[in-house]
Amino acid sequence: NLLSWDYKKPICIVFGHCLIDGNFIFGWRLFKDNLTWLRETLATISKNDKINWLIKPHPAEIRYPETSTNTIAEVTKFYKNFKNIKLFPKNLSSMTIANSVNAIVSCTGSGPLEFASFGIPSIIAGRSMYSKLEFAKQPKTVHEYKTLLENVDKLDKLNKTQIEKANTFTYIMCKLIRVKIPLLPKFKVLLRWLEYDNNFWKDSISALKNYSFKNDYFRKMFLLQLKNENRHIINQEFLNKELKLY
Repeated sequence: NLLSWDYKKPICIVFGHCLIDGNFIFGWRLFKDNLTWLRETLATISKNDKINWLIKPHPAEIRYPETSTNTIAEVTKFYKNFKNIKLFPKNLSSMTIANSVNAIVSCTGSGPLEFASFGIPSIIAGRSMYSKLEFAKQPKTVHEYKTLLENVDKLDKLNKTQIEKANTFTYIMCKLIRVKIPLLPKFKVLLRWLEYDNNFWKDSISALKNYSFKNDYFRKMFLLQLKNENRHIINQEFLNKELKLY
């Protein structure tokens, strides 16, 4: 009702990326950068009117107001007159995605992982942190990627095993490997990355003065990671507490 869309058409959401940041952190990708991926994706979906497409800009784009373009500009400039291509309304919650969307498209972002827990299938265009879990469609060529986009409405919902893999990985990334670094104070990143709040440096000096090499739990866990050749650090205290619950 909000977007005056045909109820019979499936909805697919494209999760945008910050166009100038984080382009190469995961390795190989189908497109040379995030902007190329966005433009190629928009050009492809504009030819598919059997699907309603929602484009969700990455929240970090606001930190780079001086860029020559961004996701909103790209959609508005070329696709504002397409009835089935709309920017994600700011007043909709994330649960709207889980309850209403049939599939998700991303380059290498976290969206497919986050909504895999709800059984929503996805397409990605490069290596991501969850690639080996194989719940997201990961084409090997641009042609294969565009073919999947054209048939995104035919993707099957994720099965129980795929959902459990996504849930387990999310638990590991968001809980199990989180260990506080005592030399890093709490801070808020404002509009731009380097505009910290006024207390950042004062709190950094205080953390340095109160630092105890002997009681540095992060250091202990980091050394344990190196010793065991683990891919990630593990918060052993948190793990032990969780195991006691069972």
